[in-house]
Amino acid sequence: MQAIEIGSQCHVPAILPTATYAAAILPVTATLDLDDNLATLKAWRNCMISRDQLVSHIEDIFDGALSEIKIPFILYQGGSWRQRGCSTCGLSEKAKRNMERDFRSLRHDVVRHPTISLPLDSFCRKCKTEWTMYNRLIRDSIWNHLPAICGFDDWAAVDCAQKTADRGNS
Repeated sequence: MQAIEIGSQCHVPAILPTATYAAAILPVTATLDLDDNLATLKAWRNCMISRDQLVSHIEDIFDGALSEIKIPFILYQGGSWRQRGCSTCGLSEKAKRNMERDFRSLRHDVVRHPTISLPLDSFCRKCKTEWTMYNRLIRDSIWNHLPAICGFDDWAAVDCAQKTADRGNS
């Protein structure tokens, strides 16, 4: 959270989205440990609001509210998710729920670990490719949403704000 305060107070908007993300994915108990936390109440409040916005965005991904992200698998009888037309592969309903839970609970850091590893050994090449693309779409959607939780339209707006701040600091 201190990076958020530094970014705000020292006019370094370029670090705000990733610093906010890093703070938002911390367990809530870690953010409440005020003995080791020198962040202000305002920074803590912003972190919790950002966490809520991030979770809401991830919920939208898995609830199908974002048209650019659709799961490339369909649920077949017997409870496995697989590529349409594939009869050999499958992701169990439990594995799919676990994957979604890791994203929804912010246990999966999309910056440090771009994809969630699942037991894909039994997947054919096409299903592995589709799974990788699906993971990439989720990760990219989360990454592209980070500026919005800091009040920017997109990464270009963050860059523009940084250039403006740099000119003001010269």
